[in-house]
Amino acid sequence: GAALAEQGRSVRRLDGTTFALVAGDGTEEARFTTDRDLARAQEGPELMGLDHPLLVAALRRWQRLEPEKLGAAVAVGREAGGAVSGNGAAVVSWWLIRIDGQAGERRSLVQPLAVAANGRRLPQLEREGADLLWRQPGTPALTLTRRCELLHDVLEPMIRRDLDHRGLIASTGGYTAKLVGWAELDGDDVAG
Repeated sequence: GAALAEQGRSVRRLDGTTFALVAGDGTEEARFTTDRDLARAQEGPELMGLDHPLLVAALRRWQRLEPEKLGAAVAVGREAGGAVSGNGAAVVSWWLIRIDGQAGERRSLVQPLAVAANGRRLPQLEREGADLLWRQPGTPALTLTRRCELLHDVLEPMIRRDLDHRGLIASTGGYTAKLVGWAELDGDDVAG
């Protein structure tokens, strides 16, 4: 979204899985869907995947940013109250993961990981995905020290466990993970 805004363009959600790319003058440039079956069944919407040129360009741009510029603070909405309420702050991070298979094949995916300030995983926030970034701005709730602890001591090890659990990395294969997004949600009783 931010990369497109710099170009005078925006993305408008049409329904749950369909989006329109809108030029600065309000005209629709293209339609995209994240639903592979819909893209195959209908003329018009393109499948938006990690290999689409718009997404490739955006990921390259975000990968070049310094980690301090990747984050946003958003307010906890009522719908997320159960996920964060009583936990203080929470963090949702997005990771670009590249997996090397045994036969030299490569696979890429973007993996969200969400945790409360105390390190407990919050899968309900992971399911909200990028919708979190459409919320009202919030107040950063964690100290730099706590952010670094969550990043290195909780989130990075969580990636390996998650990939192992899902059977995505073979014993001879490897992976790389790069942080491409960070949203901090302010909570009721912020713990820093």
